[in-house]
Amino acid sequence: MAAVQRLTIAIRVKMAFLKEGVLARILVVDRDENVARLVARILRGKGHHVSVAFSAAAALAAVEISGPAAFDLVITNYRITKSGVEGLLNVGVGKYPSLFPRRVIVASGGFPTDMAERADLLRTQGFTITRMQKPLDIEDLERQVSDLLATPVPAAP
Repeated sequence: MAAVQRLTIAIRVKMAFLKEGVLARILVVDRDENVARLVARILRGKGHHVSVAFSAAAALAAVEISGPAAFDLVITNYRITKSGVEGLLNVGVGKYPSLFPRRVIVASGGFPTDMAERADLLRTQGFTITRMQKPLDIEDLERQVSDLLATPVPAAP
């Protein structure tokens, strides 16, 4: 019963956002506050509701607080934890399996040489993941966000 109530609340929240003209709920996670705020400003200008976190712990708290109005997409710096983005995503899904976003844009000034393999592993765990090189190109960011939001949410494995 609780799951049905959460789903009903989530649908109501999503409908309220749609009535307000909000396209999607996006969580931006980056230790560089200037980058996070710039990305948030760009996406808000496109009609998205954007929350910003400057650490993995703050991102997890934002997901917890969001409750049934979970985020549609997370944009994060690759090196947000010592273990890379995998640390944030695995902890997030482990703690909040029905709330943590499965659509992910990973941004970095430099990726590990095995990033393609790491991304493939994350895809097997139910993530739709894409990566972007920093500095971010605004048009590319907007396109990547639109493309990911048009992608159906993957089912949790």
